[in-house]
Amino acid sequence: MENKHYEPVAYLPKEQAERFQEFLKFSGIADIEMNVNELNSTYSVSVASGDFEKADNLYHVFSEDELTQGGSIYNNSAEKYSDNLSSAITFFVCGGAGLIILLLNDFNVLHLFHFSGASAILTNVVLGGLFIAFLLIGFKSLKYSKNIKSQMSVENELSDKLNNWLAKNVSPEAIEASYDGSIPEEMKYFNRSSYLKNALSEAFPDADDSVIEVVSDQYIEDTFNSSHE
Repeated sequence: MENKHYEPVAYLPKEQAERFQEFLKFSGIADIEMNVNELNSTYSVSVASGDFEKADNLYHVFSEDELTQGGSIYNNSAEKYSDNLSSAITFFVCGGAGLIILLLNDFNVLHLFHFSGASAILTNVVLGGLFIAFLLIGFKSLKYSKNIKSQMSVENELSDKLNNWLAKNVSPEAIEASYDGSIPEEMKYFNRSSYLKNALSEAFPDADDSVIEVVSDQYIEDTFNSSHE
């Protein structure tokens, strides 16, 4: 009897490995091995050599959808703006408060630490430089957040346009009719996502892929997942 040669496609935690195995089976690859690595508790998903290229391509699709499903990899402008503005405020507060405390200590209003001579000069230079650096970082973060804010209106306008198009041109029934409804529930996500992304890409070929991805995921969440809660 001929011994088949298997090639590992991915090393994943158990649950992801099982989902990937089901995804491969759904995609027409039935000859699959899954083995545990006792050293790090990961599972290798291997396929016959003749199926490796197809399985490898499918893994890229699977991994992208896994990341998106677990938490969007697309950090939109609104989130970036909020993060950078928060960083700017933090550095401003730390830098400003630090300088004020340092000055109050130097003028003996506060008595937090006591140095004299060269030690006092060195302490003021080091701490003063650190707090000034915080302020400079705060200014840079604020400037960057303003640049991001200018992108938000464009991004929001595109998202609204995509959502309006979906509402007028795509129905849940059309999505469900695009694949075999008897497949496992977790596999339905990939089919729904693929259908929506393809439809949006065809209707808006110049749209940013990351925006299409977020809009598609939100549509799936609002239309299918929320209805099961």
